[in-house]
Amino acid sequence: MMLKRLLLLLPLIISAGALPLAAQTETPDTIISPTLSAIEARGELVCGIDEEVFGFGFLNPNTGEISGIQVEFCRALAAAPLGEASAVNYRLYPLEAEPAAIIDDDLDVLFHHTYIPTLARTTPSNLAVGRAAVFYDGASVMVEAGGTAADWADLDSATICAVANTPATEDFAAEMALRELSYDEVLFSTPTEMGAAFVNGQCAAQVLDRSLLEIIRASTDSPGNYVVWSPPFTRRTITPLYQYGDPVWGDIVDWTLWGLIQAEKLGISSQTIDQFTRRPAENAEDYVERVGKPAALLLDAEVGLGGSLGLSNDYMARVIGQVGNYGEIYDRYLGPESPLPLDRDVNNLWADGGLLDAPVWR
Repeated sequence: MMLKRLLLLLPLIISAGALPLAAQTETPDTIISPTLSAIEARGELVCGIDEEVFGFGFLNPNTGEISGIQVEFCRALAAAPLGEASAVNYRLYPLEAEPAAIIDDDLDVLFHHTYIPTLARTTPSNLAVGRAAVFYDGASVMVEAGGTAADWADLDSATICAVANTPATEDFAAEMALRELSYDEVLFSTPTEMGAAFVNGQCAAQVLDRSLLEIIRASTDSPGNYVVWSPPFTRRTITPLYQYGDPVWGDIVDWTLWGLIQAEKLGISSQTIDQFTRRPAENAEDYVERVGKPAALLLDAEVGLGGSLGLSNDYMARVIGQVGNYGEIYDRYLGPESPLPLDRDVNNLWADGGLLDAPVWR
């Protein structure tokens, strides 16, 4: 009897990682998404991003340039339905902005670097949390390089700088209590104030999300004088946010971002995309044999699966050609040659020892 039940469940298990069932059985003409229709009607994606998180979502006060990996995710989501990565209307918000309050600001999608849905902080009814992880972060500690605070035990009875009412501050307190270590806490209202106090020697260490600590470290006069502990001692998943009630658009957002990760896994980049697209007069069978089925399902106008989302079958080929894969986006703003070199660590692909992964298009 147990075997029979398992056999009955097998189709459900197999299909769990596939494109949405409704999308698979409907043609693009019958897939209805109010958000997608609005984007196509106005000819641009309205995308909310951070304005003060360097490397992620940042407005340069001197040049007016908007940059960061959030910008590239917006560009990818614009290229998906519109074919043009530049068709984005950016809305910029400070870190303290509450997503539930700004998602109603006619946003199609929002990337917010510090939003953390929790059990106690229930997700508002107007807000949907995406499934595609675009970055893994977590609480960490920044200390002087070569100083006396090199490990947890060194923080016992130390003075620690932290930002008030942040998850990182709470997580640090819990970690110290778990290790039966004591410390004196000095709280600040903003990361900028905390960073200045740390550099001036008011505390032995400062606590915040690892990415934000790296930004603080890079902004000092001598970044090499400080080190941020890696990996973080907690894990936090950053995903896109969008209006609740439009699951088709939610699938487009998630599968497009997963597509960027899948492309990196397959070695498909903005530089190699031509090698993975179909050659003139090449039939489907020969094409699939040459590039492999996963690449064909991601990219091809005939056998690709983009139509399952109400888009063209080959829309990911345009996205990757204009924006690149996840690795290219990461390196552009956070890679070794970028202004904010941030070791990928947990943001490496799963196959390379990280947490980043995506379901296969099938």
